[in-house]
Amino acid sequence: MEQNDDNLTPNMAQDNRQSSPPPPTTSPSPPRFTVEEEQTRLYRRFNAQGMQLTVRLLPPPEGQDSNPMSHFLDSVTELFDYALRDLEDSVMV
Repeated sequence: MEQNDDNLTPNMAQDNRQSSPPPPTTSPSPPRFTVEEEQTRLYRRFNAQGMQLTVRLLPPPEGQDSNPMSHFLDSVTELFDYALRDLEDSVMV
């Protein structure tokens, strides 16, 4: 009988980074999120390795009259760009 541990086990080799800023973008906009942690995980059920990101979305800069919804959408877009950096064509997302 197989033990059910939600099919997630932490990989012993973890890449933990504390509060690293997102990569620079083409525009000089302030950062929209910080990366609290990056962790490599092993998904035994699928025999695959994955990356788990823990991020904190930042509020719009003070003094900038920004639409909260557009700021959120731009933040998520930058987060996707960050998460998909350096991926091979064969990687499943």
